[in-house]
Amino acid sequence: MSRLMVTDLTHFLNEAGSVAELTARAKPLVAYLGSIVRGTTESASGHLPDGAVRCRRRPGRKRCPGKLEARIEPKTAEIHWRCPVCWDGGTIDHWEGTPWDGRTAVAEWIGGHFTAPFFITEGTPYRPDVLFWIEMPEMVILATNIIGPEDQDFSDAGYLRQTMLNPAVGPPRRPARLRVADENLAMELKGAFPEIEIVVAPTLELDEIFEHFTKAMSRSAEQLEGYTDGGRISSDAFAALFRAAGILYGVAPWERTPDDLLIRVDIPSMDIEAGCISIIGSLGESLGFLLFPSIDGCEAFGRAAKAAEPGSRPADLGTSFLSLSFERGADLHPEMRREIARHDWPVRSPDAYPDVDHRERDGTPRPLTEKDVRVVSACALSLSSLFAKHGYEFESGRLEPISESWLDDDDQEVRFTVPHSAGPLFGLREPPPRYSWQQPHKRNRPKVSRNAPCPCGSGKKYKKCCMGK
Repeated sequence: MSRLMVTDLTHFLNEAGSVAELTARAKPLVAYLGSIVRGTTESASGHLPDGAVRCRRRPGRKRCPGKLEARIEPKTAEIHWRCPVCWDGGTIDHWEGTPWDGRTAVAEWIGGHFTAPFFITEGTPYRPDVLFWIEMPEMVILATNIIGPEDQDFSDAGYLRQTMLNPAVGPPRRPARLRVADENLAMELKGAFPEIEIVVAPTLELDEIFEHFTKAMSRSAEQLEGYTDGGRISSDAFAALFRAAGILYGVAPWERTPDDLLIRVDIPSMDIEAGCISIIGSLGESLGFLLFPSIDGCEAFGRAAKAAEPGSRPADLGTSFLSLSFERGADLHPEMRREIARHDWPVRSPDAYPDVDHRERDGTPRPLTEKDVRVVSACALSLSSLFAKHGYEFESGRLEPISESWLDDDDQEVRFTVPHSAGPLFGLREPPPRYSWQQPHKRNRPKVSRNAPCPCGSGKKYKKCCMGK
């Protein structure tokens, strides 16, 4: 008497996607069904090769001499199998991506993290991580995930497992090999997928994918929010900026000092110590100043600019920085001009519309904060006072080292020391080098108890899996 066996192979897998612990009675059956799937899926025709698997039935306690026939049903992707002698048979479903799936024997997946080329501005602005998995050699994008500070319990291994079960393109499947560029990522994946070859090597193909992603996001991000960024920054902060910038434009320090003069700035209330200001515009272009976190950052910026190819921007600027420059009103978006008129912010001249910019080390523009605007305003107003008092000395080149404090509109102390290297002469300490105004966003992992399940998703206890790796 023939029978029809309907099988869902995922019932024999654990949460990690590996073969689960089976009873002694179930093991032979699962191995039998697995051999049917393996033989059928490894075949280019989608049919089980003749004689590849013998029938396991024993009618009358004698083993059936039949050799199984099997094929993949194109419409449903089920594997239909039968014995032509005893007519034992059945269907096997959800075999894709299981350890018995023979189609992925040579597939390589490439994965990795990148820092996004954009900011999330809800709450404190941050740059999320972007995770990609692509399949070679077609470079098919299987998964893309954006990871933010709220994803404290995110697991790379868990996400990869989800990708295997539900890829963006094609049926569930598992790769034979994974290639990543990060040692830590490779370590986590090795703990979760010991049966998969994992290689640490350059992922240039992923860099190309990320470059296209960056361009697409840059085009989609061209949305004007105005100076106040939809109310995220107060109009009072920009009113103070326009007043201070107008005064600085009238003093015109760029006409009195060379570009290579570096000024130390300390603003205790703004947590700025030994910052570095470089006045720009001595040639009559790009008037304003650059504010670096430290003189080391300023020097790193200079080295990066010199090393860059002519006409190109260096991939690594060496530091982040704030800047104040002046734009022509005719070059502003009409909505920006309407916002200025609506708030009645003062503008010194048609060529003196202030523009504050905050750049990350890789050149990505960072959304401004209220603190950024107020720092630039304080520096602009106090620089005006410094050059109004010492303009002749600056212009003649006879300036002796000075260190003087000024108060801005909010009575915040702003101390300038000229030149920057004269700080120790006035008892100012030299803090450690600093190359960023912001601490970079790092994805913290929660502390894992020794006896808790391992974060890699293996199903084992942490102490018996990835602890110590």
